[in-house]
Amino acid sequence: MARDRGRERDRERDRDRDDERRVRAPAPVARDGAYVMMLFITLIAIATGTVLLYLDYDQYGKNNPPPTPQLTIPKLGDGAKAGGSGTTTPTPP
Repeated sequence: MARDRGRERDRERDRDRDDERRVRAPAPVARDGAYVMMLFITLIAIATGTVLLYLDYDQYGKNNPPPTPQLTIPKLGDGAKAGGSGTTTPTPP
């Protein structure tokens, strides 16, 4: 019986020590506040970029492109003399 009482006291003492350790141990501090803020800012930037890209794309369908000028390309060799030797004489200035 004396041993049982001693064991019970030891158990109670161990429980008290465990309780003290649990109370003394500080809770872990959450250090992810800056990263969550960076994720939020990134989300806003992506949403803003998507809206601006859509607005820019939407303008392309409304305006017709300007007409392209029709170029006339002369046939090569029309200005050459018929039956010439292919050499040209320089013209005086």
